[in-house]
Amino acid sequence: MLTQIEAEVEVNGKVVLLEPVRLEKKSRAIVTIIDFDEADERREWLGYSAANLDRAYSDDEPDYTLTALKEINPDYERR
Repeated sequence: MLTQIEAEVEVNGKVVLLEPVRLEKKSRAIVTIIDFDEADERREWLGYSAANLDRAYSDDEPDYTLTALKEINPDYERR
């Protein structure tokens, strides 16, 4: 059985689980160190997002008027 649990590894090597875990028996674990901080992760996500926006909206993308965006959807059920 594989279970993923988020943890932090302190500089002295102590592993601190960030959520409780219950095991039926003693188990082995593999620890993967993610060596970047939250600012690095945010920069990566922003870069990824920007790259995909560039792919989605190219220079030859047609301009849409505001009225075109407000067309009534005939399949929409008003409740």
